[in-house]
Amino acid sequence: MIYKSLDIIRDEHRALAAMLSGLRTLVTSIEAGRLKPDFDLMASMIEYIDKVPEKVHHPKEDTYLFAKLRLRSDEALPLLERLEDEHRQGDARIGAL
Repeated sequence: MIYKSLDIIRDEHRALAAMLSGLRTLVTSIEAGRLKPDFDLMASMIEYIDKVPEKVHHPKEDTYLFAKLRLRSDEALPLLERLEDEHRQGDARIGAL
């Protein structure tokens, strides 16, 4: 069970990384004049970044993974606090984007 949960979290991290990489590549190509802006595509990518990590993925990490790690490892506390702080900043970061 724990390994399946970790696999899900890893898969979600990979999917988000791919989306961010794709958005970065798209913007770079537009800036370089290789592509014309596709605002529908960019809006869809930003919506994914807003909806999936902020509304689906981070709550799983906060509720399940971080809570369990907090109980098992005092050494992990500074890292968990940093990650939780990043999660709290998510809405502001999406707003800035």
